[in-house]
Amino acid sequence: MTTPVTSLTHAEAVQRAAVVVPEDYTLHLDLTGLADGQVLRAISTVRFTCPSPGTATFVDCSAQPVAVTLNGSLVDLTAWDGSRIVVSGLAERNVLTVESVQEATDGPAGVRRSVDPSDGQTYVWMTFEPDDARSVFGCFDQPDLKATFAVTVVAPAAWTVCSNMPAASAQSDGANRIWTFVPTPRLSTYLLVVNGGPFHGIRRERDGFDLGIYARASLAPFLDRDADELFELTAAGLTFFGERFAMRYPERRYDQVFVPGMGGAMENYGCVTWSDSFLYRSEPSAGQRELRAVVLLHEMAHMWFGDIVTMRWWDDLWLNEAFAEWAANWAAVAATGYSDAWASFLVTRKQRGYAADRSSTRHPIRQQAPDVATAAQGFDMITYAKGASVIKQLVALVGEESFLAGLRGYFAANAWGNATLDDLVGAIATASGRDMRQWVSQWLDSAGLSRVTVRVELDGGVYRRVQLEQDSNGERASPAQAPARRRRVRPDGWRFRDPRPDPPRHRAGGGSRRRCRRERTRRPSGGGPAAGQRRRPGVCPGSSGSALPADRARRGRRAAIGAVPDGGLDAGVGSGRVRRACGGPAGELRPWVVAQRERRTGHGGPAHGCGAGRRPVVGRWSAGRAARPGRRPV
Repeated sequence: MTTPVTSLTHAEAVQRAAVVVPEDYTLHLDLTGLADGQVLRAISTVRFTCPSPGTATFVDCSAQPVAVTLNGSLVDLTAWDGSRIVVSGLAERNVLTVESVQEATDGPAGVRRSVDPSDGQTYVWMTFEPDDARSVFGCFDQPDLKATFAVTVVAPAAWTVCSNMPAASAQSDGANRIWTFVPTPRLSTYLLVVNGGPFHGIRRERDGFDLGIYARASLAPFLDRDADELFELTAAGLTFFGERFAMRYPERRYDQVFVPGMGGAMENYGCVTWSDSFLYRSEPSAGQRELRAVVLLHEMAHMWFGDIVTMRWWDDLWLNEAFAEWAANWAAVAATGYSDAWASFLVTRKQRGYAADRSSTRHPIRQQAPDVATAAQGFDMITYAKGASVIKQLVALVGEESFLAGLRGYFAANAWGNATLDDLVGAIATASGRDMRQWVSQWLDSAGLSRVTVRVELDGGVYRRVQLEQDSNGERASPAQAPARRRRVRPDGWRFRDPRPDPPRHRAGGGSRRRCRRERTRRPSGGGPAAGQRRRPGVCPGSSGSALPADRARRGRRAAIGAVPDGGLDAGVGSGRVRRACGGPAGELRPWVVAQRERRTGHGGPAHGCGAGRRPVVGRWSAGRAARPGRRPV
């Protein structure tokens, strides 16, 4: 019978952090029992100080403890409850040693032993987020109790062992080999990793980095096939993030290990663990390669946001993942050949975010996490997709340079420590000169989609006023706390024809070739088509009827004539591609053509949160007027 494992509460974590200040761990792992069996043996020694000598605390250990000593004295294990060992009578400086055995090595977390059915080879990998380090060794398993780790591993001689840092030595010991790794910088326990097995590995030098990729031997042909692309993406990402964050990745070595039976990937510092399903068994499509590039950059972004600077508690888990999701697509567009990453995000991840935000289980992006088990439920599309969309919106609101300036200050102030959302928002507020409190309230502390209400005034069939009112996300406390944002346009002289397609040309089912037939006509005062005249897609109003290039003509099918009002429907509207119509003397009113969600731009359209509206409206624009900040006129 399995002993229940207790979930650490936030209150307990705060109390323990007040009496325990870890300095370093010395960790010895014996993997030899996993070559033909299920036994992992571990000895962990942690040195820590106690600001309140004489108090008691507990160490996390869900492996079977064999012996525990505190400052040389044996600790009574009769009170072990399956996950915690109580230690009392703490001194000002303490040394705690826990010897343990773990035989449950076939689960999805902690330590996982897998046997390749194609050749019978055994592979071992570990993943600890959020609190599974305790299943391998005794530790203070919470993110704000960081320490350095000196790891030694005993493994079969034929195995290659990877950890967070490079191996200082690998000495033979009969049928085994002893791997001693360079001590890590200060890390949270969930970021430690050890992987072992007869891996096929490839190493390359790129841009001053020693890069390695590993996979099980039976997948060697696929790893070899994709190696050049993986190395190119890795080097580009490390360089890009290092430059933009004003903090070069601190280590020379960066490894990525593809393992069987894992879901997704894990951002272990210096040694990312991947599911080997990303080593596609057939020639990958462009979409598969783009997905893999984004995942690679997502885990890499965590090296800064998550590993070097770590959340203090799991209530900021959303920020950890949302930032990496945003940064991955941002870097894919800016630093790699995958310039359509934001468009792909729009039609895949963001749609799932919309669906989650409409469901009965929707929740605010930021939630309370009274314990670790509750926090672990936050790995959903509201955290990832809506969170990334809101970060993208924030970048558009304050400007990318101000956002990056805030990030640089945040990283510099909190490197190798812990921080909260307030620390990040404060740094961005300082860099941008904006008060971010209202933004946090409107976008992070509420659930549901935004609502856009259209109010119109007609005069003889002519739209004299169009007013859009976008309230805050659907579940606001009161209008006083979140007033509606109103935008008005006065499209004098413009008429709207029936936007529905002509019945004879309508294709049932709305196939992919269905063309948008929303038409606008203008009074025959010159400059545009005569009243009742149809505007051909790909022909610029106000021109002499000359056609645009073919690629722009195709995009014209999904374009609408209009002008985005001041600020748009939201602060981030300007990230869409905006084009000015041709022709007309300076000062004459001309429409803009707003091509929504153009894949060529590499942007998923306006940088809204999941709830923001996106429909352009018809308005006025002076040809001699400069583009407003935040927009991207061509």
